[in-house]
Amino acid sequence: MVGAALKPTGTPLKPADVAPKPPAVASPCVDICRLDPQGLCIGCRRTLGEIAEWSQASDARRLEILSALKART
Repeated sequence: MVGAALKPTGTPLKPADVAPKPPAVASPCVDICRLDPQGLCIGCRRTLGEIAEWSQASDARRLEILSALKART
């Protein structure tokens, strides 16, 4: 096992040993998912495109989206 991550005891790490890292920028979703006539979600005010890209967006992009939401309210 060359290059494998090891626990302090010297045994290899298993997937269960590594906790998933939570996203640094949380989603603004409030589970009210309907689009208004302008194409904005009535719950979080994101566009359908912004909602679709959120899961793959970098933290920097997520912050851009959140900034745009402030101007929409």
